[in-house]
Amino acid sequence: TGTCLVPGGTKPHQKLGRWVNWQRNQRDKISEYRKRRLEEIGFCWNKTCFGNAWDDMFERLVAYRTEHGDCDVPQKYSEDPKLGLWVSSQRVNRDHMSTERKERLNSIGFTWKKFVRKKAN
Repeated sequence: TGTCLVPGGTKPHQKLGRWVNWQRNQRDKISEYRKRRLEEIGFCWNKTCFGNAWDDMFERLVAYRTEHGDCDVPQKYSEDPKLGLWVSSQRVNRDHMSTERKERLNSIGFTWKKFVRKKAN
């Protein structure tokens, strides 16, 4: 299933992210028809929705850890590309992350430094 939570900072989604933010900022000015159409597809009007998205990704990371024994998801993880990008963004945004989220990641053995997977001989 899709989502209306667009990661506006990533290159493939920059234009869409700006458009989504514009919709949110213009909520009081756009037509009722547009509002209704956006709500029909699950549009989130405020950024509190992103908290749920973080929790969903965290659960996917827990499942990855259960299966693989670590949290070292490759950035280009073909089985779940969004998870690989999310893990990478957690490392990059560590200094701007809440203490609670850092503690949750630490509790499952999250690796904060980028790792290098060794190829099997």
